[in-house]
Amino acid sequence: MRFVQAGVMLLGAVIYVLVIKFLGELSRADALWVVPAAFIGWNILVFVTFILVAIDGVRKVRAGKTRQLATDLFVVKLSAIPFFLINFALLAVITAAGTVMLRAAGIVFLAFVPLEVALTYLAMVSTSVYGWASIVQLRRDRVIGTGLTVLYSFLLLIFVTDIVAGILLFGHSRRRPGVTLVVVLLVFGAVLTVLGFFTPLLNSIPGIEWVGLAGVVVILVTIVVGLTRSWRLRRRAADIVPPADEAAVEAASGSAGGKP
Repeated sequence: MRFVQAGVMLLGAVIYVLVIKFLGELSRADALWVVPAAFIGWNILVFVTFILVAIDGVRKVRAGKTRQLATDLFVVKLSAIPFFLINFALLAVITAAGTVMLRAAGIVFLAFVPLEVALTYLAMVSTSVYGWASIVQLRRDRVIGTGLTVLYSFLLLIFVTDIVAGILLFGHSRRRPGVTLVVVLLVFGAVLTVLGFFTPLLNSIPGIEWVGLAGVVVILVTIVVGLTRSWRLRRRAADIVPPADEAAVEAASGSAGGKP
């Protein structure tokens, strides 16, 4: 089912692109039914998929498929990124258009925004179903404690942080949460750096360079902390003598001490 839900989210992005590209070529009469039909039809698909995924998640929890649940979450969350990026950009355009247009048309535009925001949020929540199922299974496996259970459950309810939670839960299912966290921080820092320094459309925003600087700081701090932690773990491991080696050393010392 993960590929079905991922496909539905990718289909939403494709529908947005097609509507935006060909809307100007449609007559007003055609646009009045094509756009609502695509909008309503896709949301029905999201709802049906949500029910099927919930059933699939419960079934996999009962079967104890921890890794499969975390992989399902990982695939779905990454596949949903294009849809939400286009959706947020479209909402920004609609909001801007509604504030500058004539009163009647502007009210129509702005009245559409709350509905779109609500449906977008419900779509995001539907992609978190595998996440909550993963949390239940990881908790049963005693991989995560109560604190992380609450934290990840909350993060899955918020835009952007839901993707971070999905990646981290995937790392927990592989018993590599530390490495996964480093990857998330490095990617986050890279995104901030690109937005702050290498995005021409954002150069006109006052103070945008501080976003890029923050990204550089995140990358450097992550690298320094990661290398320091790795060095400390290696040094600690080197200081610990294995029991077998200790016994060999004591035996050698005893035999040496017994010689005349």
